[in-house]
Amino acid sequence: MAIHPYIADITSEIRDIRHEIHANPELGFLEVRTAKWIADYLRGLEIEVREGVGRTGVVGTLRGRRGGEGPHIGFRADMDALPIHEETGAEHSSTKDGVMHACGHDGHSAMLLGAAKCLASDTDFAGTITFIFQPAEELLSGAKAMIDDGLFDDHHVDRVFSIHNDPKFPLGTMVIGDGAFMAGADHFDLFFQGLSGHAARPEECVDPIVLGGQLVTLAQSYVSRQTRPTDPAVLSFTRFKSGDSYNVIPERADLSGTFRTMNPVLSDRVECFLRDSSSALSRAAGGSATLDYRRVCPVLVNDPEATALAIQSFGDVIENHKIIRPENPIMGTEDFAYMIQGRSGCLIRLGANGGSDPIPNLHNDRYDFNDDLLPIGASLWVRIADRLRGR
Repeated sequence: MAIHPYIADITSEIRDIRHEIHANPELGFLEVRTAKWIADYLRGLEIEVREGVGRTGVVGTLRGRRGGEGPHIGFRADMDALPIHEETGAEHSSTKDGVMHACGHDGHSAMLLGAAKCLASDTDFAGTITFIFQPAEELLSGAKAMIDDGLFDDHHVDRVFSIHNDPKFPLGTMVIGDGAFMAGADHFDLFFQGLSGHAARPEECVDPIVLGGQLVTLAQSYVSRQTRPTDPAVLSFTRFKSGDSYNVIPERADLSGTFRTMNPVLSDRVECFLRDSSSALSRAAGGSATLDYRRVCPVLVNDPEATALAIQSFGDVIENHKIIRPENPIMGTEDFAYMIQGRSGCLIRLGANGGSDPIPNLHNDRYDFNDDLLPIGASLWVRIADRLRGR
Protein backbone atom coordinates (compact mmCIF):
# COMPACT_ATOMS: atom_id res chain seq x y z
CA MET A 1 0.00 0.00 0.00
CA ALA A 2 1.58 3.31 -1.11
CA ILE A 3 -0.09 5.81 1.21
CA HIS A 4 1.25 9.28 0.46
CA PRO A 5 4.01 10.06 3.02
CA TYR A 6 2.46 13.40 3.97
CA ILE A 7 -0.94 11.75 4.45
CA ALA A 8 0.65 9.01 6.55
CA ASP A 9 2.12 11.69 8.84
CA ILE A 10 -1.26 13.40 9.38
CA THR A 11 -3.52 10.33 9.50
CA SER A 12 -4.20 10.79 13.21
CA GLU A 13 -5.22 14.40 12.53
CA ILE A 14 -7.56 13.26 9.74
CA ARG A 15 -9.08 10.73 12.14
CA ASP A 16 -9.59 13.44 14.77
CA ILE A 17 -11.31 15.61 12.17
CA ARG A 18 -13.62 12.74 11.27
CA HIS A 19 -14.50 12.14 14.91
CA GLU A 20 -15.15 15.86 15.46
CA ILE A 21 -17.57 16.00 12.53
CA HIS A 22 -19.18 12.68 13.52
CA ALA A 23 -19.86 13.86 17.08
CA ASN A 24 -21.60 16.99 15.81
CA PRO A 25 -23.88 15.87 12.94
CA GLU A 26 -26.24 18.20 11.15
CA LEU A 27 -29.05 17.52 8.70
CA GLY A 28 -29.23 18.80 5.12
CA PHE A 29 -29.07 22.60 4.74
CA LEU A 30 -28.53 22.86 8.51
CA GLU A 31 -24.80 22.15 8.40
CA VAL A 32 -23.94 25.55 9.92
CA ARG A 33 -21.43 24.37 12.51
CA THR A 34 -19.87 21.80 10.17
CA ALA A 35 -19.52 24.35 7.38
CA LYS A 36 -17.90 26.92 9.65
CA TRP A 37 -15.50 24.32 11.05
CA ILE A 38 -14.47 23.26 7.54
CA ALA A 39 -14.13 26.86 6.33
CA ASP A 40 -11.92 27.77 9.30
CA TYR A 41 -9.73 24.72 8.70
CA LEU A 42 -9.27 25.61 5.03
CA ARG A 43 -8.41 29.21 5.90
CA GLY A 44 -5.79 27.88 8.28
CA LEU A 45 -4.18 26.24 5.23
CA GLU A 46 -4.21 29.62 3.42
CA ILE A 47 -6.78 28.29 0.97
CA GLU A 48 -9.23 30.84 -0.45
CA VAL A 49 -12.68 30.14 1.01
CA ARG A 50 -16.23 30.98 -0.05
CA GLU A 51 -19.07 30.14 2.31
CA GLY A 52 -22.83 29.95 1.89
CA VAL A 53 -22.77 28.43 -1.59
CA GLY A 54 -26.10 26.67 -2.01
CA ARG A 55 -27.12 27.86 1.48
CA THR A 56 -24.54 26.01 3.58
CA GLY A 57 -21.95 24.75 1.09
CA VAL A 58 -18.25 25.62 1.35
CA VAL A 59 -15.82 26.02 -1.54
CA GLY A 60 -12.06 26.20 -1.11
CA THR A 61 -9.79 27.26 -3.98
CA LEU A 62 -6.09 26.39 -4.06
CA ARG A 63 -4.26 28.31 -6.79
CA GLY A 64 -0.94 27.09 -8.09
CA ARG A 65 1.75 29.75 -8.06
CA ARG A 66 2.61 29.04 -11.71
CA GLY A 67 -0.66 30.58 -12.86
CA GLY A 68 -3.94 29.36 -14.25
CA GLU A 69 -2.90 27.60 -17.45
CA GLY A 70 -2.80 24.16 -15.88
CA PRO A 71 -5.64 21.76 -15.00
CA HIS A 72 -8.69 22.98 -13.09
CA ILE A 73 -9.73 20.12 -10.81
CA GLY A 74 -12.72 19.80 -8.48
CA PHE A 75 -12.97 17.39 -5.54
CA ARG A 76 -16.35 17.07 -3.82
CA ALA A 77 -17.31 15.73 -0.38
CA ASP A 78 -20.76 15.72 1.23
CA MET A 79 -21.32 17.03 4.78
CA ASP A 80 -24.87 16.21 5.92
CA ALA A 81 -26.07 13.56 8.35
CA LEU A 82 -29.27 11.53 8.69
CA PRO A 83 -32.28 11.62 11.08
CA ILE A 84 -31.24 8.40 12.87
CA HIS A 85 -30.54 7.78 16.55
CA GLU A 86 -26.99 6.44 16.86
CA GLU A 87 -26.41 3.07 18.53
CA THR A 88 -22.67 2.53 17.86
CA GLY A 89 -21.50 3.18 21.42
CA ALA A 90 -18.35 4.82 20.02
CA GLU A 91 -16.50 7.44 22.06
CA HIS A 92 -17.12 9.90 19.24
CA SER A 93 -20.87 9.12 19.05
CA SER A 94 -23.33 11.77 18.05
CA THR A 95 -24.03 14.41 20.67
CA LYS A 96 -27.38 15.17 19.01
CA ASP A 97 -30.27 12.84 19.77
CA GLY A 98 -31.88 11.55 16.59
CA VAL A 99 -29.14 12.74 14.22
CA MET A 100 -26.07 10.77 13.16
CA HIS A 101 -23.54 10.31 10.38
CA ALA A 102 -24.84 6.97 9.18
CA CYS A 103 -23.61 7.28 5.58
CA GLY A 104 -19.97 8.25 6.06
CA HIS A 105 -20.15 11.89 5.05
CA ASP A 106 -18.00 12.65 8.09
CA GLY A 107 -15.29 10.43 6.60
CA HIS A 108 -15.71 11.88 3.12
CA SER A 109 -15.20 15.41 4.45
CA ALA A 110 -12.25 14.39 6.63
CA MET A 111 -10.48 12.67 3.71
CA LEU A 112 -10.87 15.75 1.55
CA LEU A 113 -9.61 18.05 4.28
CA GLY A 114 -6.58 15.81 4.72
CA ALA A 115 -5.93 15.93 0.98
CA ALA A 116 -6.34 19.71 1.02
CA LYS A 117 -3.68 20.03 3.72
CA CYS A 118 -1.30 17.84 1.74
CA LEU A 119 -1.88 19.65 -1.55
CA ALA A 120 -1.63 23.09 0.07
CA SER A 121 1.84 22.21 1.36
CA ASP A 122 3.23 22.45 -2.19
CA THR A 123 1.69 25.00 -4.56
CA ASP A 124 4.40 24.70 -7.21
CA PHE A 125 1.96 23.87 -9.98
CA ALA A 126 -0.17 25.53 -12.63
CA GLY A 127 -3.94 25.59 -12.47
CA THR A 128 -6.37 25.34 -9.57
CA ILE A 129 -7.79 22.73 -7.24
CA THR A 130 -11.31 23.39 -5.95
CA PHE A 131 -12.49 21.66 -2.78
CA ILE A 132 -16.28 21.40 -2.74
CA PHE A 133 -18.03 20.61 0.54
CA GLN A 134 -21.66 20.00 -0.35
CA PRO A 135 -24.75 20.17 1.85
CA ALA A 136 -27.93 18.12 1.65
CA GLU A 137 -26.82 15.13 -0.40
CA GLU A 138 -29.32 12.98 1.50
CA LEU A 139 -32.05 15.33 0.29
CA LEU A 140 -30.75 14.99 -3.29
CA SER A 141 -30.80 18.78 -3.58
CA GLY A 142 -27.49 20.14 -2.30
CA ALA A 143 -25.50 19.74 -5.51
CA LYS A 144 -28.09 21.54 -7.61
CA ALA A 145 -28.39 24.27 -4.98
CA MET A 146 -24.65 24.92 -5.19
CA ILE A 147 -24.69 24.93 -8.99
CA ASP A 148 -27.70 27.26 -9.08
CA ASP A 149 -25.79 29.52 -6.69
CA GLY A 150 -22.96 29.90 -9.19
CA LEU A 151 -20.56 27.12 -8.16
CA PHE A 152 -19.24 26.49 -11.65
CA ASP A 153 -19.82 30.04 -12.86
CA ASP A 154 -17.52 31.42 -10.19
CA HIS A 155 -15.07 28.50 -9.99
CA HIS A 156 -13.52 27.16 -13.18
CA VAL A 157 -13.63 23.36 -12.94
CA ASP A 158 -12.94 21.12 -15.95
CA ARG A 159 -12.88 17.81 -14.08
CA VAL A 160 -14.67 16.94 -10.87
CA PHE A 161 -14.48 13.79 -8.74
CA SER A 162 -16.22 12.42 -5.65
CA ILE A 163 -15.60 9.47 -3.32
CA HIS A 164 -18.22 7.47 -1.42
CA ASN A 165 -17.43 4.63 0.96
CA ASP A 166 -19.09 1.25 0.46
CA PRO A 167 -19.13 -1.18 3.43
CA LYS A 168 -20.33 -4.04 1.23
CA PHE A 169 -16.81 -4.37 -0.19
CA PRO A 170 -13.43 -4.83 1.53
CA LEU A 171 -10.67 -2.26 1.89
CA GLY A 172 -8.50 -2.16 -1.20
CA THR A 173 -11.50 -2.38 -3.52
CA MET A 174 -12.78 0.26 -5.92
CA VAL A 175 -16.30 -0.09 -7.29
CA ILE A 176 -16.61 1.98 -10.44
CA GLY A 177 -17.95 2.02 -13.97
CA ASP A 178 -17.99 4.38 -16.90
CA GLY A 179 -21.20 5.53 -18.51
CA ALA A 180 -24.49 5.26 -16.60
CA PHE A 181 -23.38 4.21 -13.11
CA MET A 182 -26.19 5.12 -10.69
CA ALA A 183 -29.90 5.56 -11.26
CA GLY A 184 -31.79 8.79 -11.59
CA ALA A 185 -34.67 9.38 -9.19
CA ASP A 186 -38.13 10.91 -9.46
CA HIS A 187 -40.45 11.60 -6.52
CA PHE A 188 -44.21 11.77 -6.76
CA ASP A 189 -47.24 12.57 -4.64
CA LEU A 190 -50.74 11.43 -5.58
CA PHE A 191 -53.87 12.94 -4.02
CA PHE A 192 -57.14 11.03 -4.37
CA GLN A 193 -60.23 13.10 -3.63
CA GLY A 194 -63.33 11.11 -2.67
CA LEU A 195 -66.52 11.69 -0.68
CA SER A 196 -66.48 10.89 3.01
CA GLY A 197 -69.25 9.27 4.97
CA HIS A 198 -70.20 6.51 7.40
CA ALA A 199 -68.27 3.27 7.02
CA ALA A 200 -71.55 1.36 7.25
CA ARG A 201 -72.89 3.08 4.12
CA PRO A 202 -70.10 2.96 1.50
CA GLU A 203 -72.66 3.31 -1.31
CA GLU A 204 -73.09 6.93 -0.24
CA CYS A 205 -69.35 7.62 -0.43
CA VAL A 206 -66.44 7.69 -2.83
CA ASP A 207 -63.71 5.76 -1.05
CA PRO A 208 -60.25 7.23 -1.80
CA ILE A 209 -58.53 4.34 -0.02
CA VAL A 210 -59.99 1.89 -2.52
CA LEU A 211 -58.86 4.15 -5.38
CA GLY A 212 -55.36 4.40 -3.99
CA GLY A 213 -55.19 0.67 -3.38
CA GLN A 214 -56.27 -0.07 -6.94
CA LEU A 215 -53.55 2.18 -8.30
CA VAL A 216 -50.86 0.59 -6.11
CA THR A 217 -51.92 -2.85 -7.35
CA LEU A 218 -52.02 -1.71 -10.97
CA ALA A 219 -48.60 -0.10 -10.70
CA GLN A 220 -46.94 -3.32 -9.59
CA SER A 221 -47.30 -4.68 -13.11
CA TYR A 222 -46.24 -1.50 -14.90
CA VAL A 223 -42.48 -2.04 -14.84
CA SER A 224 -42.72 -5.75 -15.64
CA ARG A 225 -45.28 -5.34 -18.45
CA GLN A 226 -44.63 -1.87 -19.90
CA THR A 227 -40.83 -1.55 -19.86
CA ARG A 228 -38.14 -3.64 -21.53
CA PRO A 229 -36.40 -6.15 -19.23
CA THR A 230 -33.09 -4.61 -20.32
CA ASP A 231 -34.14 -1.19 -18.91
CA PRO A 232 -33.53 -1.28 -15.13
CA ALA A 233 -36.39 0.48 -13.37
CA VAL A 234 -37.97 0.44 -9.91
CA LEU A 235 -41.37 1.97 -9.10
CA SER A 236 -42.10 1.99 -5.36
CA PHE A 237 -44.87 3.43 -3.22
CA THR A 238 -43.42 4.43 0.11
CA ARG A 239 -46.25 6.28 1.85
CA PHE A 240 -50.05 5.89 2.04
CA LYS A 241 -51.95 8.22 4.38
CA SER A 242 -55.70 8.44 4.79
CA GLY A 243 -58.30 8.81 7.51
CA ASP A 244 -58.11 8.82 11.30
CA SER A 245 -61.21 6.91 12.42
CA TYR A 246 -62.53 3.34 12.43
CA ASN A 247 -66.02 4.20 11.27
CA VAL A 248 -65.51 7.01 8.77
CA ILE A 249 -64.63 6.59 5.13
CA PRO A 250 -62.21 9.48 4.63
CA GLU A 251 -62.45 12.20 2.03
CA ARG A 252 -58.88 11.96 0.81
CA ALA A 253 -55.98 9.55 0.43
CA ASP A 254 -52.40 10.70 -0.16
CA LEU A 255 -49.80 8.42 -1.72
CA SER A 256 -46.11 9.06 -2.28
CA GLY A 257 -43.30 7.15 -3.89
CA THR A 258 -40.24 7.10 -6.07
CA PHE A 259 -39.29 5.93 -9.53
CA ARG A 260 -35.67 5.07 -10.29
CA THR A 261 -34.27 4.28 -13.70
CA MET A 262 -31.15 4.31 -15.84
CA ASN A 263 -33.21 5.49 -18.83
CA PRO A 264 -34.57 9.07 -18.52
CA VAL A 265 -37.19 8.41 -21.23
CA LEU A 266 -39.00 6.09 -18.82
CA SER A 267 -39.60 8.97 -16.42
CA ASP A 268 -41.95 10.58 -18.94
CA ARG A 269 -43.78 7.30 -19.43
CA VAL A 270 -44.22 6.64 -15.71
CA GLU A 271 -45.49 10.16 -15.13
CA CYS A 272 -48.10 9.67 -17.85
CA PHE A 273 -49.04 6.25 -16.50
CA LEU A 274 -49.58 7.55 -12.96
CA ARG A 275 -51.57 10.58 -14.12
CA ASP A 276 -53.76 8.72 -16.63
CA SER A 277 -54.39 5.68 -14.43
CA SER A 278 -55.23 7.65 -11.28
CA SER A 279 -57.57 9.94 -13.23
CA ALA A 280 -59.34 7.05 -14.95
CA LEU A 281 -59.84 5.13 -11.70
CA SER A 282 -61.12 8.23 -9.93
CA ARG A 283 -63.53 9.29 -12.68
CA ALA A 284 -65.03 5.81 -12.80
CA ALA A 285 -65.85 6.05 -9.10
CA GLY A 286 -66.94 9.68 -9.09
CA GLY A 287 -63.78 11.06 -7.49
CA SER A 288 -60.74 12.91 -8.75
CA ALA A 289 -56.94 12.61 -8.58
CA THR A 290 -54.04 15.05 -8.70
CA LEU A 291 -50.43 14.11 -9.40
CA ASP A 292 -47.31 16.05 -8.42
CA TYR A 293 -44.38 14.39 -10.24
CA ARG A 294 -40.84 15.73 -9.78
CA ARG A 295 -37.57 14.75 -11.44
CA VAL A 296 -35.30 14.97 -8.42
CA CYS A 297 -31.97 13.72 -9.71
CA PRO A 298 -30.61 12.67 -13.11
CA VAL A 299 -28.81 9.44 -13.94
CA LEU A 300 -25.19 9.62 -12.78
CA VAL A 301 -22.98 9.15 -15.83
CA ASN A 302 -19.26 8.64 -15.24
CA ASP A 303 -16.91 9.97 -17.91
CA PRO A 304 -14.71 7.16 -19.36
CA GLU A 305 -11.48 9.21 -19.23
CA ALA A 306 -12.09 10.33 -15.66
CA THR A 307 -12.93 6.75 -14.68
CA ALA A 308 -9.69 5.46 -16.22
CA LEU A 309 -7.73 8.15 -14.36
CA ALA A 310 -9.36 7.17 -11.05
CA ILE A 311 -8.52 3.49 -11.62
CA GLN A 312 -4.88 4.27 -12.50
CA SER A 313 -4.53 6.52 -9.45
CA PHE A 314 -6.00 3.86 -7.15
CA GLY A 315 -3.38 1.41 -8.42
CA ASP A 316 -0.72 3.92 -7.41
CA VAL A 317 -2.12 4.05 -3.88
CA ILE A 318 -2.81 0.34 -3.27
CA GLU A 319 -0.57 -2.31 -4.79
CA ASN A 320 -2.87 -5.31 -4.40
CA HIS A 321 -6.03 -3.45 -5.31
CA LYS A 322 -9.19 -4.80 -6.86
CA ILE A 323 -11.44 -3.05 -9.36
CA ILE A 324 -15.09 -4.12 -9.44
CA ARG A 325 -17.31 -3.06 -12.32
CA PRO A 326 -20.86 -3.92 -11.19
CA GLU A 327 -22.67 -6.38 -13.42
CA ASN A 328 -26.00 -4.90 -12.37
CA PRO A 329 -26.86 -1.20 -12.32
CA ILE A 330 -26.73 0.57 -8.97
CA MET A 331 -30.30 1.73 -8.39
CA GLY A 332 -29.31 4.07 -5.57
CA THR A 333 -29.11 7.76 -6.43
CA GLU A 334 -26.40 10.39 -5.94
CA ASP A 335 -26.94 14.07 -6.65
CA PHE A 336 -23.27 14.37 -7.62
CA ALA A 337 -24.85 13.51 -10.98
CA TYR A 338 -25.62 17.22 -11.37
CA MET A 339 -21.95 18.17 -10.94
CA ILE A 340 -20.66 15.93 -13.72
CA GLN A 341 -23.25 16.97 -16.25
CA GLY A 342 -21.39 18.65 -19.09
CA ARG A 343 -17.89 18.06 -17.71
CA SER A 344 -15.42 15.25 -17.22
CA GLY A 345 -15.77 13.53 -13.87
CA CYS A 346 -16.75 10.41 -11.99
CA LEU A 347 -18.05 9.06 -8.72
CA ILE A 348 -15.73 6.58 -7.02
CA ARG A 349 -16.96 4.01 -4.51
CA LEU A 350 -14.27 2.64 -2.18
CA GLY A 351 -14.66 -0.59 -0.21
CA ALA A 352 -14.72 0.15 3.51
CA ASN A 353 -14.99 -3.23 5.21
CA GLY A 354 -11.91 -4.53 6.99
CA GLY A 355 -11.24 -7.36 9.41
CA SER A 356 -13.48 -10.17 10.58
CA ASP A 357 -16.17 -7.97 12.11
CA PRO A 358 -18.29 -6.64 9.21
CA ILE A 359 -19.33 -3.00 9.26
CA PRO A 360 -23.11 -2.51 9.17
CA ASN A 361 -24.40 -1.13 5.90
CA LEU A 362 -25.08 2.54 5.23
CA HIS A 363 -28.09 4.21 6.90
CA ASN A 364 -27.88 1.78 9.82
CA ASP A 365 -27.91 3.05 13.41
CA ARG A 366 -24.80 0.94 14.19
CA TYR A 367 -22.78 2.04 11.16
CA ASP A 368 -19.54 3.93 11.72
CA PHE A 369 -17.07 4.99 9.05
CA ASN A 370 -13.96 2.80 8.94
CA ASP A 371 -11.01 5.01 9.93
CA ASP A 372 -8.63 2.69 8.06
CA LEU A 373 -10.11 4.09 4.84
CA LEU A 374 -9.14 7.68 5.68
CA PRO A 375 -5.49 7.58 4.50
CA ILE A 376 -6.50 5.58 1.41
CA GLY A 377 -9.12 8.09 0.31
CA ALA A 378 -6.97 11.13 1.09
CA SER A 379 -4.02 9.62 -0.80
CA LEU A 380 -6.28 8.85 -3.76
CA TRP A 381 -7.32 12.51 -3.94
CA VAL A 382 -3.67 13.60 -3.91
CA ARG A 383 -2.69 11.04 -6.53
CA ILE A 384 -5.48 12.08 -8.91
CA ALA A 385 -4.35 15.69 -8.56
CA ASP A 386 -0.71 14.72 -9.12
CA ARG A 387 -1.50 12.74 -12.27
CA LEU A 388 -3.49 15.65 -13.69
CA ARG A 389 -0.61 18.00 -12.81
CA GLY A 390 1.84 15.70 -14.58
CA ARG A 391 3.61 14.47 -11.44
